[in-house]
Amino acid sequence: MLCIFLGLLIPADAAGQRLKSLENEYASIYQSARHYAVTISVSSVPTGRNTYFPPSRRGGYETAIGSGFIYDSLGHIVTSSSVTEQGNLFKITFADGTSRYADLLGVDLENDVAVLKVGQPPYAAPRFADSDKLVPGHWVGLVGNSFGIFPSFAYGIAAGRNNNDDILVTADLSPGCAGGVVVNSDVKVVGMIAYKLTEPVSLGDLNFSDRTELKEKSLLLMDSEIEFPVGGYSLMIPSNKIVQAAQGIITGRVNHGAFLGIIPEDLDIKWAKRVFNINYGVYITEVQENSPAYRAGIREGDILLRFGWHRILNSEQLRKLILNSKPESTIEIKILRAGKTRMLTAKLGYAYQAGGEAGLRSGYVAPSKRQADTSSKSHHSGEDTIR
Repeated sequence: MLCIFLGLLIPADAAGQRLKSLENEYASIYQSARHYAVTISVSSVPTGRNTYFPPSRRGGYETAIGSGFIYDSLGHIVTSSSVTEQGNLFKITFADGTSRYADLLGVDLENDVAVLKVGQPPYAAPRFADSDKLVPGHWVGLVGNSFGIFPSFAYGIAAGRNNNDDILVTADLSPGCAGGVVVNSDVKVVGMIAYKLTEPVSLGDLNFSDRTELKEKSLLLMDSEIEFPVGGYSLMIPSNKIVQAAQGIITGRVNHGAFLGIIPEDLDIKWAKRVFNINYGVYITEVQENSPAYRAGIREGDILLRFGWHRILNSEQLRKLILNSKPESTIEIKILRAGKTRMLTAKLGYAYQAGGEAGLRSGYVAPSKRQADTSSKSHHSGEDTIR
């Protein structure tokens, strides 16, 4: 019996040593990678205000907290577009607790990458790995802001790639992690946290036992969809794509299509048919100030019916039409306002804009089939930020 007992102890002890070694390796990776990560506090400040003072002195308000990481020794900070589109004032907090305000240098729409600029960072810039060599089964570590705790650390496994070459990771992320840095076991950057995967669920499939007297509204709700997180899976943008996008922004060589400056939402067709007798179009929930859309006369609450000669069926179709349009081209846009149709003319801007007219959300497009719930400001599945 004693021999059997000792035999059991030896492998258990060896397993414990291996586990301890693994813990130490994780801790070592975190201690190095944490210096690359930053927290990005995003605020909205009314245009035309003096931007010298902090947000509380300028009438601005914090709208979101996201993550990012040091890109180079010149003070460029890389993050996700889902972070920068939340406002127009950005405060960078480094791992040592120091904070600085940053300028938005630009956004690459295709790759969902944004670049901010601050002074020289307090830490050295990271090294980048060749993300093409990252294959399913490889381990990755993720560092960012999780529920306001910074820097926080998680680890996962590369599980595969989608058609855009973005990498699926087995990591369940928390709000605020969007834009966080992803490293390999050599503490080299292999990617950036993009978003947590969600899955659309029809409310008609859910069992609502309590029906109020507002029966009609309840039935309309039952026809719509919401998105729930897919547990344990997130998507990351590979480092090769990040470097290409960031260099394009920094050097001013990025130009991905046209820019309009609206946030549309897919219509509830049954509601639109009953109220306006239309079965197409998208509802405009926000118009960026001084954008091509604003100058053309498009306002919040309008229903956009046509873009050029195209009848608009949903926000994704509109996103692609704008993306494929030529900057500085003139386009006829048909809207519905207060029950009456109007024809407007918009001169499209550039999807990528550095400074100048960049403003609040210039050049940002939220990728389709997802919303970045890893950013602390939530979105629902029917809303895309459109150029």
